[in-house]
Amino acid sequence: MMYVIWTAIAGIVAAILLYIDYLLNSMEEIDRMEFEAKLYLRPSIVQLLSNFNKSDIIRPKKVYRMIYDNGFELLLPSREWAVAAKEALTLDYKNDDIIVSSFPKSGTTWIQEITWLICNNADTVDAQKCSLLNRSPFLEMASLRNNSALGIQVLKKWPKNKQRLIKTHLPFETLPEAFQTGKCKVIYVARNPKDVCVSLYYFGIINAAVPHPGNWSTFLASYCSGEIIYGSWFSHVKEYWKKFQENKSWIYFTTYEDLTKDLRGQIISISKFLGKNLTDKQIDVIAEHCTFESMSKNKSTNYSHLTDRGSGFKNAKFMRKGKVGDWKNHFTLNENEAFDNLYEENMKDSGLDFKYEI
Repeated sequence: MMYVIWTAIAGIVAAILLYIDYLLNSMEEIDRMEFEAKLYLRPSIVQLLSNFNKSDIIRPKKVYRMIYDNGFELLLPSREWAVAAKEALTLDYKNDDIIVSSFPKSGTTWIQEITWLICNNADTVDAQKCSLLNRSPFLEMASLRNNSALGIQVLKKWPKNKQRLIKTHLPFETLPEAFQTGKCKVIYVARNPKDVCVSLYYFGIINAAVPHPGNWSTFLASYCSGEIIYGSWFSHVKEYWKKFQENKSWIYFTTYEDLTKDLRGQIISISKFLGKNLTDKQIDVIAEHCTFESMSKNKSTNYSHLTDRGSGFKNAKFMRKGKVGDWKNHFTLNENEAFDNLYEENMKDSGLDFKYEI
């Protein structure tokens, strides 16, 4: 009898495995990866690892190198991101799509929320009901488990009567054609490279979805050489700045420092760029909603629900300080001097002038 029971169980397991194999082979690669994540990385297991500070078990060990047909090399957190980035090139984009781009940790979430509110009549009530991660899909990422953050798959299924605001960190050279040719508008936010380095270092520590940064000096060396996710800050910023100078009708370029210094003025400028006529009251509402203090306490923008990304995402640690000049607490005199020389070497003819203190 036991033999019959075990044979039946084995047959059921084999049938399930065959069905799973069939599903995986019949899916597009991006959908297969999402299915595998849901199957093998159950939220309860990931949450358990996070609770015991063991998230590094699932952390990528090194960056993944993706080579485009034009020979451009892009450094991403893992192969999964490369699959999504490749998928992004084949999507159908609409004229009213807007892409918000930046080098990581440059104010992306900030400018996303501002842009979403501008496009949605300063509706802060609806904004707080739904996470920004679900209002603005991440172009080069597959959707996370339980739809805690929306990735590229949902762009195909987005309601036709709703405008798409898309987030990316992709270098300009790797953007889909619609965003390189002016079919769709691009908003880019840059931040002084020293504060970016510090913020990215701490982000790497708390975020188990990216390789661990190591100690400060090790990470600074990798950052300076461009051997980190998304590669060189210098080339990333310079290319968007160059394209902005040539195409100001469909590319908007701003900085974290300008947002810090004159948030209301930047909201007005972005509104004009997008052809949106906001009232003074709506502008004031957006400005109040989008202060660092307000956004860091707002569960729809502070990423505090992403505990499966690592224990550090608890208690809104994704938004750490939001200040200009924190780099002074980390760079030694020698490191600062060496970085200034590197900046001069890479950016001397760009015309860009970043503020390192406000």
